[in-house]
Amino acid sequence: METIPPVAAQCANCGAALQGGYCSRCGQKHWGDHGWSLGHFIHELFHEFTHVDSSILGTFRALLKPGELTAQYLSGHRAAFVNPIRLYLLTMAVFFFFGASTDFSLEGMAQIGVASGLLRGIQQKAHAEGVPYHIAVEHYDTVFHQSFSLLIALGIVSSSLTLWLLMRKRDPWLAKHVVFAVHCYTFFFLVRLVVSGLMHLGQKARWLAGRQALDYATWVMVVAILTYLLLGMRRVYQEPWNKLIGKWLVLALVIFCGYAVALAGGTLIVVWTILKVPL
Repeated sequence: METIPPVAAQCANCGAALQGGYCSRCGQKHWGDHGWSLGHFIHELFHEFTHVDSSILGTFRALLKPGELTAQYLSGHRAAFVNPIRLYLLTMAVFFFFGASTDFSLEGMAQIGVASGLLRGIQQKAHAEGVPYHIAVEHYDTVFHQSFSLLIALGIVSSSLTLWLLMRKRDPWLAKHVVFAVHCYTFFFLVRLVVSGLMHLGQKARWLAGRQALDYATWVMVVAILTYLLLGMRRVYQEPWNKLIGKWLVLALVIFCGYAVALAGGTLIVVWTILKVPL
């Protein structure tokens, strides 16, 4: 018969005194030797996967309702949802992964009439340095994505500060406005991902031409983002419509300017890299 050893006096992770099966300081569960049995290990693994899946699904369900995820998170219901920064990073990782096959890559943008000059410059650079063209394109795609991500992060900071300036009398804590801004940007990139995928399918099926697809996609994204932003601000800040509209327009302008700067800045950094930095 297997003997389970008594609970250890100290947490193996942080050294704090243990009271029960969990550490009161860091929260790590104390396994003991029986925790490394195959059956217990599989049970813990299954629990982790189902817990993560349920929290992610619940988080995205709340995110799709304008302002709901932020309102729930700020009211103290944090354990049931994915951390805002982690959610944003997960969304961006998925966005860039699928962006290579849609319009958010240099070749994808060239297919809709954007960045054709960049590809010609990359082709000349690759030929001059004896580097395969596809490797050069992947390299500059990485440069573009990294530059864009950094500039979008600055856009989130500027949006958070704008929210704080607009709503500081209602809530003086900057971090709370950061949560709302991060949730909004996460939703925006989800919309961008879905619309880009549909646009890509439309081009493959020859339902849409390049420039026509870009025009439709732009209008759909603008309407979706503006609507989400307005309803989200109403849900989170509970302001009357007559006071909210002006603040909504200011925040929308800051967000769209930030996005335009990120696109232009990422493109200019790629151009500079092509001209000045060897492959």
